[in-house]
Amino acid sequence: MLELYPITRIFLDKSFPIYNLFVAFGFVCGILLFEKNIRNFPESKSRKQDAVVYFSFSVLFAFITANVLNWFIFPEVLQMPLMLRVAAAGYTWYFGFIGFILVSFFIFSFQGYRYSELLNAIVPSLTLFHGLGRIGCSLGGCCYGKPINLELLGVSVPLFPAREIEAGLLLLLTILFQTKIRKNRFVVYLLVYSIARFVLEFGRGDDRGQLFTDFLSPSQEISLFIAALVVLGFVYRLSQKVR
Repeated sequence: MLELYPITRIFLDKSFPIYNLFVAFGFVCGILLFEKNIRNFPESKSRKQDAVVYFSFSVLFAFITANVLNWFIFPEVLQMPLMLRVAAAGYTWYFGFIGFILVSFFIFSFQGYRYSELLNAIVPSLTLFHGLGRIGCSLGGCCYGKPINLELLGVSVPLFPAREIEAGLLLLLTILFQTKIRKNRFVVYLLVYSIARFVLEFGRGDDRGQLFTDFLSPSQEISLFIAALVVLGFVYRLSQKVR
């Protein structure tokens, strides 16, 4: 199995949990950025503090859905004891993302927050967290790319840098969301990321499991569905304006 440990094999033992450290670091950075982005919201200080708690709980719940839903795209893990199953199944971003959106929507709406405004403030935290997590993938050796050999173009890449490109894109989106893109962040994120993820998955070399087809990965199928929803939303809005 091809794996890439550009730093851990040089300085650290392979078992060092550098991926877990980056995920934890991304989680903390995401919370701090969310606190910053809701600083000027028309809510009391206690309500803002509560929002941070709800956000944190939603992220933690997302870890559960990211793992549990993976059991069904890797059905062989269902035969394992629970703890081994959790370790073997791994995590899929989209499954965690879906869990996060559903739980955060329910909690924030139930508590009387304007969810659309909060979601706009949450998106940069998600891209920052995800980008730092992808750096952890790169350093830890998971989610690696496949060898690329295009003889006609004279291009040969030992392992396609899918995770590094994705990390760069996510961190760039975070910067743009904080400096340039203030509105409709969620829609921009959905469209840009779904297209990028669909393309990058062709360069992934690790086993991504199977959802509906055997020629597209689960993340590619979800990306297509999300991109189609966004495009249909645009078409619907344009049709309403034409009327």
